[in-house]
This record gives sequence, structure tokens and C-alpha cells, in this order.
Amino acid sequence: MRTTVLTVYTSSSALLTFLTDASSTAIGAVLEQLEDDQWKPIGFFSRKLSQAERNYNIYDGIMELLAVFAAMKHFKHILEGR
Repeated sequence: MRTTVLTVYTSSSALLTFLTDASSTAIGAVLEQLEDDQWKPIGFFSRKLSQAERNYNIYDGIMELLAVFAAMKHFKHILEGR
């Protein structure tokens, strides 16, 4: 069963974190902030891997690192200046 997830506006004083994941075909991330002792999502990101990226070895951590890099790039406008 699915539940609806509502995103929240960013707060300049709230702690931020992002969670990433990678598979052999795609990467994704969620950016969250701590609000009222709960992590609440600010935004989501996902994309399919290019053919060249699919050749990376998923077991050596490169895919996870790619997911972190892509998430930081995607959420750059929120992360800068914090």
C-alpha cells in the first residue's frame, strides 16, 4: 500500500541529510531536514544510468559514490551557503 509523502520547505537553521541508493540501472536520493525530531523530505532525485555508467562495478562502491555526487549536484542550490 502506498502512502503520500509531502515535502517541506527548507529551513536555514535545520540540519540536512541526504540518503542515496544505486543499482545496476539507476541511482536515486532523498534530501531531508530535521524538523520536530523527525526527518522530513525536502526533495527527491533519481535517474537512469548511461550505458557507460552501467559498466561500473557495483560492488566496489563506485556506483554509490556516483549517487552521492549526482545528489550533491542536483541539490546544489539548497546545499550551497549552509
